[in-house]
Amino acid sequence: MQGLFANHMIMNKITDMAIELCQDIDSSFPGVSMDIVEGKGFARTIVRVETSKGAKKIGRPKGIYCDIEIRNRENVEDIIDCFSHSLGEFLRDTCVDIKKILVIGLGNNRFVVDSLGKSVCDLLNTGERVATFCPSVEAETGIPSVHSIKAITSLVKPSHIVVVDSLCCHEKSRLATSLQISNTGIVPGSGIGRNNQSLDKEFLGVPVIAVGVPLVIYLPSFHYVIPKTIDILVPSFAHIISQAINSSTFSQLND
Repeated sequence: MQGLFANHMIMNKITDMAIELCQDIDSSFPGVSMDIVEGKGFARTIVRVETSKGAKKIGRPKGIYCDIEIRNRENVEDIIDCFSHSLGEFLRDTCVDIKKILVIGLGNNRFVVDSLGKSVCDLLNTGERVATFCPSVEAETGIPSVHSIKAITSLVKPSHIVVVDSLCCHEKSRLATSLQISNTGIVPGSGIGRNNQSLDKEFLGVPVIAVGVPLVIYLPSFHYVIPKTIDILVPSFAHIISQAINSSTFSQLND
């Protein structure tokens, strides 16, 4: 889980969701913009943080954040198509030929709420175009995940990395209803106060796309709350993310 403590206490909000950090900002504030497109059963919001001043204002790195809010779970295929299209846009925007994608599943698999990354990797069609790696957590392996990911990246030599993790949100209405994609990397372990190295292009040497779902909400009383149906929600979101990556549209991005 990437950032329950570290991401980010802005305007009394502790959240990993860029869209929540931007909602109280005046639309005329320079360096931060939001564009919303309504879809069939979902809404797609693009947040662009273009200046250092904008990044400081919301407490997130400069970059692009895409939020897909699910409003009708019956339209699963439309949601998968939207997610696949959005992820494809992020990959193409790197201006690097898409040859092999390494999907990293972060989290502690002993806890269902933190098992999204592993669940996604288990459903992927691996082979020439896609490889997966789930480093688990340092408390379980004795190896900092950033070190093992760096080593695997050097061995696999992917053109792109997609990191999947569970996220934290501030608003109850967003809990287990959104998917977030960003091109700013991710900090594993920051949710439990670890000051780890960021998994980003600077550290790993290739473009890094972070994918996550808010499965935890942080309350002011220092309590973390997860949905009662977490055993159903994790497989559901794992299906959406994995099918998007497995889809023919995604696998033929360079064709």
